[in-house]
Amino acid sequence: MRVYRFDKFGSLDGLTLHDEQQPEPQRGEILLKVHAVSLNYRDIAIVTGKYVSAAQVGLVPTSDAAAEIVSVGQGVQDLKPGERVISTFHPRWFGGRMPETVDKDVYGSGSDGWLCQYKVVSQEAVVRLPDSLSYELHDSVCGGNSLECAYGSGAHPQRTNSSYNGHGRSLYFRAPIS
Repeated sequence: MRVYRFDKFGSLDGLTLHDEQQPEPQRGEILLKVHAVSLNYRDIAIVTGKYVSAAQVGLVPTSDAAAEIVSVGQGVQDLKPGERVISTFHPRWFGGRMPETVDKDVYGSGSDGWLCQYKVVSQEAVVRLPDSLSYELHDSVCGGNSLECAYGSGAHPQRTNSSYNGHGRSLYFRAPIS
């Protein structure tokens, strides 16, 4: 599968496309085909060293995504292949006090994010995407001031347009994943 990783920090130039083995879901997990990803200000701050927490070189960036369930692991009953879902920012925080592991759990800084073709996550790490929203529309709204990746083809991400959304500038580009 195709996956983008930051092989070095400092700028977006450190983002590199890799070919890696497709993951398989284990008990309680789901395999997702990622359709859209928002690259938020937070993601840029991580790469440029301006985020509140340090990240490790080699991580897959981004914390917000919209995806389709490809397969489910043993014990998953509430989600089915073909359903459309969106990621949660804190995949292991369900309420109450924030867990001590939150920095390690958050996508794109503590663990691999969503800028990949396929991703395995816990069944609790997603919620259903409403039928009224496209994958791309959800991520552009979810990301607010986002850099939205709607996957296409080609060797390099390509800028397709730039628009003002009332809160800041959003830059939309296509990234070659699928």
